[in-house]
Amino acid sequence: MINTRPTGARSPGERLYRTGKTLAGTLACLTLAACKQPPSINVIGAYFPDWLFCTIGGVLLTFVIRAVLLRTQRTAWLQPLVLSYPLLALFFSLLTWLVFF
Repeated sequence: MINTRPTGARSPGERLYRTGKTLAGTLACLTLAACKQPPSINVIGAYFPDWLFCTIGGVLLTFVIRAVLLRTQRTAWLQPLVLSYPLLALFFSLLTWLVFF
């Protein structure tokens, strides 16, 4: 019987095993990377959670966007306002978290 597989080819079972091993190693590295520091910031001796600063930053950025839209008279873009401003605050909070933490 002639072997038709190239020399460097692996069997499907071996490829699956190597893929699973690589995936397990990658997941272990990603989950342990978050353990490098506590999720709090020291401000004059008191520790505050970092999500608090991200939320404050998101709300402030939402106020800036609101001021710009009011000045340019484009608040109609954000209808209904009851949904758009909280969603903008959430978006900017999560964006701040991604950029700084």
